Amino acid sequence: MSNRSILILLVILFLAACSMPSPQVDSVDESGFSVGAIPQQQDGGASDPRSGLSAQPEETEKPVATGGPLDGEGVVIFYNGTVLTMNDAQPAAEALAIQGDTILAVGDLETVLASQDESSQLIDLEGRTLMPGFVDAHSHMFTDYQGQGGSILDVQQQALAQGITTIADMGGDTGQLVTALRQLEADGDLRMRVSVYLVRINNCGEDVGVWYQDFPQAVEPGALVQVPGVKIFTDGGSCSIPAMSVEYPGGGMGDLYFTQDGLNQLFAELDAAGYQVAAHALGDRAIEQTLNAIEAVNGGGNNQMRHRIEHNATVRPDMVERYSQVQPVATIFGHFSACLWQGDTSQFKYILGEEYRTWDWPYRTLIEANPEAVFAWHGDVPIFPLSAIQNLWGFVTRQEIGPEGQICQPQDWALEETIPVETALELMTINSAYALWRDGEVGSVETGKLADIVLLSDNPLAVPADNLIDLQVLVTLVNGRAEFCAPGMEAFCP
Repeated sequence: MSNRSILILLVILFLAACSMPSPQVDSVDESGFSVGAIPQQQDGGASDPRSGLSAQPEETEKPVATGGPLDGEGVVIFYNGTVLTMNDAQPAAEALAIQGDTILAVGDLETVLASQDESSQLIDLEGRTLMPGFVDAHSHMFTDYQGQGGSILDVQQQALAQGITTIADMGGDTGQLVTALRQLEADGDLRMRVSVYLVRINNCGEDVGVWYQDFPQAVEPGALVQVPGVKIFTDGGSCSIPAMSVEYPGGGMGDLYFTQDGLNQLFAELDAAGYQVAAHALGDRAIEQTLNAIEAVNGGGNNQMRHRIEHNATVRPDMVERYSQVQPVATIFGHFSACLWQGDTSQFKYILGEEYRTWDWPYRTLIEANPEAVFAWHGDVPIFPLSAIQNLWGFVTRQEIGPEGQICQPQDWALEETIPVETALELMTINSAYALWRDGEVGSVETGKLADIVLLSDNPLAVPADNLIDLQVLVTLVNGRAEFCAPGMEAFCP
């Protein structure tokens, strides 16, 4: 009998000795690194949150788990599965213990069992996989559905069902969203983490003023609602045309909203006021201008405020290595528009000529060339679907589900920019948490962090790339509570 089997048998014997009853679990209704520190490279580690492509995590023989039972709340132990941690010091583990809203221990089964007492609840994962909850660093989820008369609570439940535990909403052009979310948090109805970015320059390039000063920057540890910074548009896309350095096939080079001096001045103003800047930049001309502005505001030094470039959609080859020099936080798409290159132009109107195709979404190239920059996932809902699993599959395969349910395959040039699943998972968890100033709390499974965790039907590191789309989110925990429990999965919901 293997050591693993012996340990599992010991768990069963312990339960019998203590005469513990089977836990009664309620199903969740479906309707219903410190903050501010720049993470340092560790031994050149390839899995560091600021790194590029990483090696596949390997099981460690004796992971070290610390901590012990806290007063007042029972310990929940998950075992007999795989725990993907997104922590390069301990990439994978056998078991996990949580207590209240906190991760108590993570490591091998024997070590984690040391955290239990007579009231502990033990949950057999039956081979399934736990990992940090997905973190979407850029969406318009709440503002979009509010604009359509939808309910914040309904939208929240949709995100939780996708395994998304933290999300950023980039559509805050009034204070209504922040106020509504804070009221929901006060009432106990907000069940996920939301970071709201307040708009200064709108999508048509209009300056909407400094109204956001009524909502100072706030990234308090543990708060569900945070206001990390201000959103600005530097070029077109949803209004007018992305700014390129070459002409579109039909003529014109798009719309750039700033002079370089003007953008530098705005970055300096927001930086001095304590706001992180999230700058929309689709075209290469806008991206270059934003890189210049971040470099200027940082004086050529580290990007201490974590100023961001949103989308990074069209990157000229000569610009690629500037990301390491400037060190922006760069959000990139998981979803890939493979159907566009098969003739479906219903979603995007402005594309360059065929000779510039390799400028579009060159994400593997960017990541490999820039270990000093942080790349993070953004779903950009409603432009793309809310599914975290679809985005993971898109990162790794660049396939897309078409408007009629067909699978659109990427062309050869696009296949060259697929990224390994290990890297995609980092982008969608710890790196996105870093983009939101939340990496001290969430984004990885580590002792002392908040228990925002998702249970998947299988291990994304073990399934064929094409089959990633078949992964299912079974349980979503936020602060250690099961906020989504798929039908029939009640036994796995503490």
